[in-house]
Amino acid sequence: MRSTNITLACVTLLALAACGWWERGPTKQEQVDAFNEAGWELFTEDEFSDALVEFKDGLELDPVNISGNVGRGWSLLMLDDEDQDTIVAALEVGAASPSAEGWQEHSWCGLAVVKLNQLEYSDADSLTRLVLAADSGYVFTYHDQIDWLDMLVIQAQALFITTDHAGAWQAIKRLLAEPDSPVSLPNGDLNPADPSTWNVNGTTFALYEMALAEVIEILANKYRLE
Repeated sequence: MRSTNITLACVTLLALAACGWWERGPTKQEQVDAFNEAGWELFTEDEFSDALVEFKDGLELDPVNISGNVGRGWSLLMLDDEDQDTIVAALEVGAASPSAEGWQEHSWCGLAVVKLNQLEYSDADSLTRLVLAADSGYVFTYHDQIDWLDMLVIQAQALFITTDHAGAWQAIKRLLAEPDSPVSLPNGDLNPADPSTWNVNGTTFALYEMALAEVIEILANKYRLE
């Protein structure tokens, strides 16, 4: 009799499932996706601490999921977390991902910020070039105030510090053409061979390098992600 009861119970469950009356719970992937979606929604609202919690919950289920790692890295970056190695490790997961989903560009962007902070100027320059080569008008999907302008400022800072002044000037020239540019140059140019052009917003500098540094600093204060 017990065997018959078990058989009937199994048949009943199968019947319920076939009729759609038995709802399955979410799969692990669906749970991970839900955590990531919640995390990015909070990220767009500048709720970085709460976003980080969501990304971490998703990573507990799937430690290698790309969206969660990029979200974790960016959340820590926006929170000024001092654990730079953790940020780098998280963003490197995205940097190694297929390019079609856009995670590479977002990861390169974040890594460029970290590398500049770590005084690794060559890497910072290389990463900005990767972002801009992929998309010259790059905008971070989940925070539209982070974009190609930040990349050019970071590139200019990295090149200036490594004494590539010509490269730094080329990086910021595009920014000077922006309608809201905070920099005014008498001739619209800084010419290392012409001291009369070393005037920035009404202040004349004794050295070309000083004038260039001033331009980069002004642009960094306006555009660069901090």
